Amino acid sequence: MITQLGASRVVLELNAMPDIPVYDQIWLSTTFMPALLKLPLKQVVVVLSARRVYNQQVVEGVLSASALNIRFDVQFFAQAEAAMAWLTDDSPRLPALLREWAGSCGASAPATDEVAEPRAPYNQPRRPD
Repeated sequence: MITQLGASRVVLELNAMPDIPVYDQIWLSTTFMPALLKLPLKQVVVVLSARRVYNQQVVEGVLSASALNIRFDVQFFAQAEAAMAWLTDDSPRLPALLREWAGSCGASAPATDEVAEPRAPYNQPRRPD
């Protein structure tokens, strides 16, 4: 499909993906990456929240194993909107592309930079001991 479209820039949104099992990691290394390396890509953006540490390590491991053969730029982003803004160099077509993305891929994931811990109780009345 990428070859048919003549795409040279790709966004891989992986935030909704469950943890990647070992057999899928083998497939990524032996089938997906060799096929990806044959494409005329210039930029690949991986959208993956820092909260998805396991999958991030898997993706980085697969990329690392193929590093000598990668001829395209690879960047990581936590959110698809930021990734697409960077990838398109904030093109005037970006709003239309984001609408198309939402129509095809669903609404974007909520912000991934939220604090995971509850807020500290500063300036709140103390409870009686």
